[in-house]
Amino acid sequence: MSNKNEGFPYFERNTNFENPYYTIHPGAGFLLKIWPTKNYAELIETLFELFPSLNCKIILGKDDPNPVALLSKKYSHIELVTGDLNDVGNAMAGALFHIGNDAGITHVAGGFNTPTVGIYGPTGPGSWGSFSEQNEIIWGKPGNCNLKCNYDVIMNCAHKVCLTSISTKKVIGGLYTLLQKTYPSDTNYLVVNPTIEIENKDSNWKLKIGDNELNITFIDEKIKTFVKSIFNNQFQEHYSDEEEEILNVLLEQKAIFKIPSFIKKP
Repeated sequence: MSNKNEGFPYFERNTNFENPYYTIHPGAGFLLKIWPTKNYAELIETLFELFPSLNCKIILGKDDPNPVALLSKKYSHIELVTGDLNDVGNAMAGALFHIGNDAGITHVAGGFNTPTVGIYGPTGPGSWGSFSEQNEIIWGKPGNCNLKCNYDVIMNCAHKVCLTSISTKKVIGGLYTLLQKTYPSDTNYLVVNPTIEIENKDSNWKLKIGDNELNITFIDEKIKTFVKSIFNNQFQEHYSDEEEEILNVLLEQKAIFKIPSFIKKP
């Protein structure tokens, strides 16, 4: 008998654009797989600065660490989801996106096809990645640790570099990538990749973007001034054809992103 399904049979979603929010799960069944809780607190505060119109729903299991205790101040946009899987599912069904560890809740997000940024450390995403159609993986192991982790290795690892090496900026960069492909629109605005490293030597610039490098040689001072303004987050409303070509190259190289503002609808 042939299988007529063309994709995964996801649960029904009803993304809430009237009162938009995202979900975060800072825990896991095995706590040695979690990204540091202080980083989640920093992430929540950074997301509030970037998207002040978004509410935040933090999913907390019985033994999950709570990043709210580590925030620099009280925020009114945060709600804790501490109920059963029905409550978690209701939260996922309306979320614009989800950010979480390699944990069961990330797979619940996948079950609802919620756009997801998954943060992975000792356990790789090859076997445990999200099933969402739109998802980004942040894995701290490649380039930092060559050990093949099993239970004993994880329990005796003192540095957890596969998780501690992941910066908030890297997670935000993954989120920008996710948002750009999930919510394309002519009204989206440009932002600089927060992880980009720029080596500036007069007319020759080297941009390091993740594992890739982009070399730029300027033969026109006007274009150099334009590119410099871009990386100073000085974007304009209208661009010349030549400037548009440069922007398209930077977008292709993920030096900049085009993301939604998520302003609440009236």
